[in-house]
Amino acid sequence: DSEALLFECASFIANLAEHAQNKVGLVQMGMLHRLTSLSKHGSVKVKQNSARAFALISSTPRNHNNFVGSVLDALIGLLQCQDEETCRNTAAAIANIATNDEISARIGNLGGVYPLVLLLKSSDDSCQRNACHAMSRLTTVEENKLSMLSCNG
Repeated sequence: DSEALLFECASFIANLAEHAQNKVGLVQMGMLHRLTSLSKHGSVKVKQNSARAFALISSTPRNHNNFVGSVLDALIGLLQCQDEETCRNTAAAIANIATNDEISARIGNLGGVYPLVLLLKSSDDSCQRNACHAMSRLTTVEENKLSMLSCNG
């Protein structure tokens, strides 16, 4: 069944990304774009593993500048998912990559602020913590601060 295969693919990439020596290599092999495709699948389990892989890969600073274009769009899409595990890992990925004003501004322009504000109401403490961390990183850009204030964040 194709859903099982997609789940296995996303899980395989995430499992490989658990090892520090693989994180840069996965990006060099084009896995961010594979994850982007996988993250658009309707299955919650595929989304969970895609978000986990994004969070792990983004934990390596050398990879941050690769989170652009469709990859960043995919992160914002995952952030709007109703599954807390997916949102928790996606918020962690956003916190990891929002290390400069350019990336932070892109995240804000793509609508990433509002879903993070909503995560503050999550019943999951780590989801709230990751959202706070991401939001604190995004506040280096004035427009993001204004967006947070306009959604009562």
